Amino acid sequence: MNILTSGRFWVVKCLALAFVCGLIFSYAPSVIVHRNVELPPAYTLKANHPFADTSQLKEPAHEGERLHGAKLTPRITGSILLWISNRASFHPYLPASLFGFIFLASGIIVAYRITSDRVSACLMGLLFAGLYTSSACFSINWMPKPFDGVAIGLLGLSAACRNRPWFLLLSCFAACWTDERAIQGMLLLAVLFHAWPNEEKDLRYRPLFLIGGAVVMYIATRILVAMTLGWHSPDMNLMNPPLKLVVSFAQLAAWTSFEGGWLIISSALLLMASAKEYLRLGVLSCAIVLAIVTSLIVIDTSRVGAFSFPLILAALAHLQHAKLPPSQIRHILGFSALITLLAPNYEIIVGVAVKWLPSSIVHLFLS
Repeated sequence: MNILTSGRFWVVKCLALAFVCGLIFSYAPSVIVHRNVELPPAYTLKANHPFADTSQLKEPAHEGERLHGAKLTPRITGSILLWISNRASFHPYLPASLFGFIFLASGIIVAYRITSDRVSACLMGLLFAGLYTSSACFSINWMPKPFDGVAIGLLGLSAACRNRPWFLLLSCFAACWTDERAIQGMLLLAVLFHAWPNEEKDLRYRPLFLIGGAVVMYIATRILVAMTLGWHSPDMNLMNPPLKLVVSFAQLAAWTSFEGGWLIISSALLLMASAKEYLRLGVLSCAIVLAIVTSLIVIDTSRVGAFSFPLILAALAHLQHAKLPPSQIRHILGFSALITLLAPNYEIIVGVAVKWLPSSIVHLFLS
């Protein structure tokens, strides 16, 4: 660990380790697998016309995919990046893969700024590698949806730009225009910024105003753009699943929102309860419930849950605020990273072939 965390370029070395862990335990990044990806009709339209209205498409035949495509109309940031990739003949998942790097780097950078401990930062990077691995946002998983990874990467960038007001404002604004669910992630970013240890009140609240300003800017510009381009209102039918289905997915939603990060969050909640910090306890608890319920509303645990990662960093901030010894924080982060990397990827570890991964590569790794 000392080799990784020493020197000027320790962040690059930790990021490389996190990415290698992602390669070992995850779906192969689609930009590496040389195959033609057939995007759904709505994404194909966006790849050619970023500002197109997808709500009127009558295909594909599958109702769920058709309704999902209808929601792509205002996701402009991802559409523009997809259009650039298409024009340059790059893989459609190249933007998601690049922002996946930003997501991994944000875990390392933010954890270091919270704890001032390079080992803890490296371990958080490994935990984020586990979240990257089990998420459907950064590589093809069943049905291609290349915008989600961009939105999550922008949220990670926003977390890392906490002390750079203009970058924070612009990255939050771009995240909103990539996926509306980023607004939920920004609420969780607000919880993280408010929990930041050893911070004066005025510096603690300034990022919250910037996040609020980004949301207001998004709402205003979206109304203006929608009126100018004549966009139709998106179909919201997918946000009303049957109660029985919601209950059956509750346990999965709770797990995928944080995975091994639950160990960090539980430790923070216990410390706050023992210290009788009921306000902090209530804010973090409500944010956890919001993160889980949001993924249940649309039954999209593999993607919506991925927007919940700021709460893991917020829990780390609470551990630091409680002045937990660095060695204990390292142990908690280490176990959390191990769980996050291994538990959701058991089938890959024991040798089950992964969808989209060529069988020749599978045999090479297993031989």
